[in-house]
Amino acid sequence: MERTVTRRAQLTAGLAGGLAGAFLMEAFFRGALWAFKIQGDQLPLLADYVGNTVLPSGSSPGVAAGTAFLLYLAVSAGWGVGYVWASRTSPQLVARPWISGAVFGLVVYIVMQVMLLTAGLYHRPNFDVLLVQLAAYVAGFGIPVAVIASRQLRIAGGSG
Repeated sequence: MERTVTRRAQLTAGLAGGLAGAFLMEAFFRGALWAFKIQGDQLPLLADYVGNTVLPSGSSPGVAAGTAFLLYLAVSAGWGVGYVWASRTSPQLVARPWISGAVFGLVVYIVMQVMLLTAGLYHRPNFDVLLVQLAAYVAGFGIPVAVIASRQLRIAGGSG
């Protein structure tokens, strides 16, 4: 007998995946800055990037940093919840989280770049920076979101 997954369990799975992905992607970027000696202005840390692109330029540094970090977490959580919402009609997202997560990371990267482009804030990265960004979105965000959400949904659905 198959149990249905409650909305609360779906929301929890999406939030857990999205927030874990946010922290892992930020850690990935920080590691890339250190390991590949990329200049900080070429690969801005995500919370700083959100603060510089979304918040007004006259914001106080402390308030801007806190607001940017919370906004970054909210956007990441939203992507995680969106992944779980999409899995309701596409069960392969839960059944094959590694492949689905990699594709999801690419989709998130493309959508975020399109958003920057439409806001007039897009800057074409160098090839090595582009590779780091793609790896961060796929391995640091997409796959963790998919694996964590998939695991949480399987536990909530009773097939854990």
